[in-house]
Amino acid sequence: MNLMLNESQCILRDSVGRYLSDNYDHQRRRAAQSDEGWPQQLMRGFAENIGILGLPFPPELGGLDCGPVDTMVVMEALGGALVAEPYLSTVVAAGTILKDVDTAAARNAISAIIDATAVIAIAFSQDGAAGDFSNVKAIARSNGDGYFLSGNNIVTRGGPYATHLLVGTCMGVDGRCALFYVPADAPGLTRVNYSLIDGDRACDLTLDKVAVPADALLTSDAAPLIAKANDATRAAICAESVGIMRRLLADTVEYTRQRLQFGKPLSEFQVLQHRMAAMHVEIELAASMALMVALELESTPPQRSKAAAAAMARIGRAGRFVAENAVQLHGAIGTTDELALGQYFKRILAIDLLFGSPDMHVSRYVESCVDHAN
Repeated sequence: MNLMLNESQCILRDSVGRYLSDNYDHQRRRAAQSDEGWPQQLMRGFAENIGILGLPFPPELGGLDCGPVDTMVVMEALGGALVAEPYLSTVVAAGTILKDVDTAAARNAISAIIDATAVIAIAFSQDGAAGDFSNVKAIARSNGDGYFLSGNNIVTRGGPYATHLLVGTCMGVDGRCALFYVPADAPGLTRVNYSLIDGDRACDLTLDKVAVPADALLTSDAAPLIAKANDATRAAICAESVGIMRRLLADTVEYTRQRLQFGKPLSEFQVLQHRMAAMHVEIELAASMALMVALELESTPPQRSKAAAAAMARIGRAGRFVAENAVQLHGAIGTTDELALGQYFKRILAIDLLFGSPDMHVSRYVESCVDHAN
């Protein structure tokens, strides 16, 4: 197994990182707090300037047909610039589902993603304890020519600025999970918008007999697709976390070189050098785990799920370690929004809350091992 990036992946990493550095400053999180914030402009730039919206999709739909490692490279760069959303929900989570659905609606949705005319939010509940999208609270009923969707979904990340939603519903007498592709401005759909701890936007959705045509139904057997999207999302989050940690360490090293104590820079104190060295070690271990889970995404579902759980557990703990040490070495200023480090720290906390704690992923890993043994 090759654990080194190839030349094209290194070029991709450098070009995305350079583009973000040149075009986005640290005020983007504040822009995201408005319903009309940066995502539309951001996604257009991704489409027109660096073409990363088509990364995982097939060439016949205008995509680049790249693999999970390429997505990992992009997510690490986006994490370092703190702009992972809405790429995470649109290209990674929704894209993983859409490219495995052979319908005209799915193909049109992929084309809209690549052209930056669609920003998609996942509108079925995420179980923060398990770190996945698993709680379907809406119901679909046939109305002859299509379906009525009714129900609700809380904490829909990216919902305020989404143009479309992937709505999960219970369908049929057996209660199987179905997925619908729904315009965000559909009559009967209401959104209550708010900010999350990391400055990103979310909303609570209510669907009151939202009428959709028959071709809005992507699949009536969504469970395998959701499981695959969950693991792809976890792998992307791992890569994003590595990008965040690298930025936290870089800012900390720079700060300690500038901050004077007893007439010399903090970076010259050996005890602080040891702490930053420990942060570096944790980051490199986390990067190895992120690469491992990316390589395992094309394995069997049990192996894929086990790798995702292991990576989330290890990287979750590394993220908290690096973030907490970065704040401590900066002092109280490290918790403020005025300093970029404070925004990165809050994103690490949000990942822990939204995608499952390390302890929860350890439990998932143990359960996967037990299931495999049986």
